[in-house]
Amino acid sequence: MILLSCKRLPEQQKGTDRRAIAKRAQEELLLSLLPRVTGRSCPELPALSHFPGGKPYFPDVPHFFFNFSDSGSFLVLAAGTASLGIDLQKTASSPRYLALARRFFAKEEAAAIASLPEEEGRLLFFRLWSMKEAYFKLTGEGIFHGIAGCTSPAFLSGEDTVCPVTDVRPGFPPQSAFVREFSFPEPGYVLTAAANSAALLQEVQYV
Repeated sequence: MILLSCKRLPEQQKGTDRRAIAKRAQEELLLSLLPRVTGRSCPELPALSHFPGGKPYFPDVPHFFFNFSDSGSFLVLAAGTASLGIDLQKTASSPRYLALARRFFAKEEAAAIASLPEEEGRLLFFRLWSMKEAYFKLTGEGIFHGIAGCTSPAFLSGEDTVCPVTDVRPGFPPQSAFVREFSFPEPGYVLTAAANSAALLQEVQYV
């Protein structure tokens, strides 16, 4: 199971550092979910460390895995007992979505987007981007390490389905994973999770 918690970020005022606001919100969400996953009381957060790609983790809590994403007005925390990645995308109007798809996506993905009416094509663009980003956040590489070569038939599958992702980047060692799109409480957003275990994606609970 993946536990999800989201927080609406306050409207950004002039001179306010959004990163500082997001960091405080991250700490609040972690303090609320860590006891639910681990069963241990946490009056304060354990010491934080980072994997080589920058993915955060708590060395003293080895069975607690988490990942953040923020877009638009929301910050989302996903937590569970196995490695995962999460990505939230606000599907706002983007006049360059087709040009971006043709530049960064596989030919068949860009063609699928181009074949749809504008609103549907834009939504598919954000769904695909979110799936790719969730995958790279799972691996800890970060999306800019290879989105142009990141493709899988799973990315074009139907929503709300656990999709196996294999051999994402030809020429690189195969790295099996699963992705799934989840509904988000606020309209106008796409939320995707990735995990090494299909079972982890079978159930999601907002807390």
